[in-house]
Amino acid sequence: CIPESAVYVDLSGVTTITCASLFIKSGYGTGADNRMQELDLSSLSNVTYADFLSGCRALRVLHLAQDINFDLNLSGCYNLLKSSVLDIINKLKDLTDTGISHTLTLGKYHTMELTEEELAIATDKGWTIAVV
Repeated sequence: CIPESAVYVDLSGVTTITCASLFIKSGYGTGADNRMQELDLSSLSNVTYADFLSGCRALRVLHLAQDINFDLNLSGCYNLLKSSVLDIINKLKDLTDTGISHTLTLGKYHTMELTEEELAIATDKGWTIAVV
């Protein structure tokens, strides 16, 4: 279990997430004392549930591997830095002409900080951007 007081969480060895919410199930992200601000999932390559970060309200920095090839919902990560969102957008796998479709879900607060050109990086790679 992740300690409640953890600010930086290194899960860089994790390659697969199959549960609905890794952090809510561990009690993480559900209370006002959520302190996790940085999460390293740099080896993650397989996710079966896009909302696994739904309770990570304090998360500011998220490290993901290159060529992200799964649906991802960041809308619950209210404090995610623009630089982190851009890093994720730049790491999305190019799905052009593959017949595969994936969605990156962002909160309105994320899209208010991003330019049309920055969002176009994702759509030009064949990704759908959903805003909630």
